[in-house]
Amino acid sequence: MITQDEELDMMIKGMAYRQPIIDRLDQQTNKGINKYGHTIDKSGHLKNAAERLEYLAEELTDALVYIEHIKVHGTQIEKLFAKASRNRDKYVTELAKVRDTLLAILRRASPKDEEEWSDLTVADPMAVNSLALLIDELHGKDHKKLIKLTAEKIEEN
Repeated sequence: MITQDEELDMMIKGMAYRQPIIDRLDQQTNKGINKYGHTIDKSGHLKNAAERLEYLAEELTDALVYIEHIKVHGTQIEKLFAKASRNRDKYVTELAKVRDTLLAILRRASPKDEEEWSDLTVADPMAVNSLALLIDELHGKDHKKLIKLTAEKIEEN
């Protein structure tokens, strides 16, 4: 049975941002040691509370600059992601049409092979490409038949 302390420990260690924060602390500690020869708690370069507060204010001011930069440029990035998402949706739609056409051609040409490919999804574009190559192998020498099968499928849509 798990004790309450063990459960609390698991919750703490399972926090999504815990490890990146620990990694950043380690990185900053190493940076401070390399720059000053020791950690901030042993440095003595901030003599009193007023100096420490001033240093914190400088750091927070830098943070505000970063926040404003993200607010301005973040909108541009969000727009790019939205455009990429729309383009991806168009791509997936077109790829689905290609897949459906290829499956229809395969169904007419080789029902046995069509069964094997029936669960093909557009999540794997390379598999759709492999299907196109298979159809080319089956009908590559008979281009007229392949064109006819493709035209029939397009007319159905």
